[in-house]
Amino acid sequence: MKNSLGKMKARRRIGNEIHDLKKQITEVAERNERYKAREVFSKAKNTTVDPRALAIFQHASELVGIDEPKAEIIKLLTQGASTQEKMNLVSIIGSGGMGKTTLANQVYQDLKGKFQCRAFLSVSRNPDMMNILRTILSEVSGQRYTDTEAGSIQHLIIKITDFLVDKSFMSILFFHQLVQEIMVNVCSGVHVDAK
Repeated sequence: MKNSLGKMKARRRIGNEIHDLKKQITEVAERNERYKAREVFSKAKNTTVDPRALAIFQHASELVGIDEPKAEIIKLLTQGASTQEKMNLVSIIGSGGMGKTTLANQVYQDLKGKFQCRAFLSVSRNPDMMNILRTILSEVSGQRYTDTEAGSIQHLIIKITDFLVDKSFMSILFFHQLVQEIMVNVCSGVHVDAK
């Protein structure tokens, strides 16, 4: 008898919990309908952010072991400044997660005031050259360029070259050999490449 009573209590408790769950589900469905949440969430896009990218924006005092390599790169980049060399190129190479981007950003922050034009651009492994060149032109000129204003890749290269003639220029680019080659060929100034 005691066992039957225990089973009945357990069944009643489970029944009550199921009833509560159904009630909560009904309330959620009503809220979704009321606020049109399904439409909002169906239009949302998931974006993956590389957690290493957040290190770029850390304050320099929080970074450990960056002072010596940063000083060395700055020295390499500024060595020819007094002799009016056309270009200095420094490549920062290493495995993923080693801090190459963070190091390049710290160098950029220290040196950007010494250049008339500058660009800091991260390039994906499957680059859109029109977008890359449009972004570079926008950053160095301080003007926004739309798809229609940009023209062809060759037109953008000419615009960048014309704009940078006789200007000191610093660019920090990541990952793509073709972009590096274009920048080396058209820019007078300093180019830093992190791979």
